[in-house]
Amino acid sequence: MNLLTKSSETADGDYFTISSFRSAQYNLIDYFMNLCVEYVSKQNKNYLKVSSVNIKDVQTYNGIHNSFLTQVSVDVLFNSINKTFVKFLIPTLIDGCFFTLNENHFIPTLYILDKPIIIKKESIKLSSTFNSITIYDKLITFMGNNIPAIYFLDIFLSDSISEQAQLKKDLIQQVFSNSITNMASPERDVLIYFSNLFKCDPDRTSIQNHFHNIFFDDYTKLLYQQCYNLEEKDLNIQTLLKLVVKLFNTMVPDTFIDLDQKRLVFIEILLWPIFKRIAHAASQASRGFYISEISMDQMELVKNFYINLHNKFIYDNVNAYDTMLQHKVHMLSPNAGQAPGVIANLHPTHFQRICPTSVSSQNPGETIYVVAESKIDIFGRFLKEE
Repeated sequence: MNLLTKSSETADGDYFTISSFRSAQYNLIDYFMNLCVEYVSKQNKNYLKVSSVNIKDVQTYNGIHNSFLTQVSVDVLFNSINKTFVKFLIPTLIDGCFFTLNENHFIPTLYILDKPIIIKKESIKLSSTFNSITIYDKLITFMGNNIPAIYFLDIFLSDSISEQAQLKKDLIQQVFSNSITNMASPERDVLIYFSNLFKCDPDRTSIQNHFHNIFFDDYTKLLYQQCYNLEEKDLNIQTLLKLVVKLFNTMVPDTFIDLDQKRLVFIEILLWPIFKRIAHAASQASRGFYISEISMDQMELVKNFYINLHNKFIYDNVNAYDTMLQHKVHMLSPNAGQAPGVIANLHPTHFQRICPTSVSSQNPGETIYVVAESKIDIFGRFLKEE
């Protein structure tokens, strides 16, 4: 699905401004619900089909206070029976700008996060919507499993192919700093290990396909294509590992704050509790189970807002939502710890995009303002002026 066709009325062509970005992203709820069902379904022979995605506004009352919520329900066809796959409430985005909860107005801030490949001093993360791959020291974390790094490399990089053997050597020397042995493990041991772990056939192709199906949902494919100029035929783990080596060699100290390496997000943060549940359901489906329903508290996303996102949102009881407040963004994810000192600096990529007065000595660089005229695409990438 081409997300760029989902333009909001306030957008000019295929880009958005900071004031129209929330609305454009909120309109992707339908897309992401279809994505969730299709992702779980493909793990087990496409056993589910989306019947309908129903999105409607509702109003709830708590004493004299009221809240405006949007109800989302997804119906699927399973064994020729139509049933509800998931149902939940999410705060309604009003005027493309604010939420009303308990009679109070909350202007949701946006988040500036790294593009899919995240390289840090001690770890590397290949991000995915549902199941990311984290490389840390001698281990690979995937689907909640800690996998020996040498096994992971042996599956995707064959010593019998010179290009792959060299890439494997580069990864061990540069990324792992020679912390893992350079000797290949017996192939039979590796195949049996992954066969038992994933409940799949003990052959290299089956194991690679399992990784591919779990890691590459349609949205993740689009992100990697757009962020790294990849063609669909090149969307595989080997290509991403090659990119890791290339990026690792070109890293500079202030890469962390380079806006060319980051993107703006909104709806993905709000839907994160759903994504976590979908990841678990997909894991079960990949082992042969037929998950036809996601059980959850309908208020889970609203509760997540209050518990995990509340302090990162601007509380505005005077309804001044047409002010500079709506341009406030955070450079850290909601669960991140203390910000590195480097984000207090103004990077060349910030010019004409971030207001320099918002980078101060108090919480340096963590909370900033995006210039209203900045151009952003539907994936949250800051677009360069022609």
